[in-house]
Amino acid sequence: PPIDPVGIGYSPFETPPAARILASELSSSSTALRTNLVSLMDGNSPAPVGGGTILDSSGNGQHGTVANNQAPDHETANRRTGTGSFFFDGSDDKITLGDLDAAIGGQDKLTLSTWVYREGTGQEKLICKSSSANNADHVFSLGVIDAGVGQAKLRMHLGTDSMVATAMDGSITFPNQEWTHLAMTYDGNELRSYVNGELDSNVFSVNGTIKLSTEQ
Repeated sequence: PPIDPVGIGYSPFETPPAARILASELSSSSTALRTNLVSLMDGNSPAPVGGGTILDSSGNGQHGTVANNQAPDHETANRRTGTGSFFFDGSDDKITLGDLDAAIGGQDKLTLSTWVYREGTGQEKLICKSSSANNADHVFSLGVIDAGVGQAKLRMHLGTDSMVATAMDGSITFPNQEWTHLAMTYDGNELRSYVNGELDSNVFSVNGTIKLSTEQ
């Protein structure tokens, strides 16, 4: 149900909405939206000092790991929802989830989604499985690229047993320094993307099962 907005959960330049809809079905106490969910990193658990484990809040045990010099900061002031979020420095911070082959490899369906507050410019891989920065080496990737001054748009990669991954860009632009929800879905025939729930007009023909890879 709608709830009153919580003002402290927003940036100084963002006007809280009249109401927010919270997907309680993603919590560990419900299974309605957790079918085949691989991992859920909600930013409520801070990265451990000195490296270690970041808990997967989906209840499926696909926990993340970080090294000391790669652990993202945990911030609680400029978050979107919940009690915190992760701040990545754009250099070496990352959360590693293992190779995921048992859960994703060989499947012909995939959904990736994330909230992002993009500070600056350049190409960023938000959720990525690849052995290098080369397009053809990607298994999957949800990221963003520049789309004009102060703007960004979504970039996707997906490699299958019958198709080599290429860069596939969305057409919807969104501003930097504003919380934005991004998602990409693959149904075995088409790759689609969404920005704040809006379906992008750029739909890509992709087929095959997601290629196997031991990359993390």
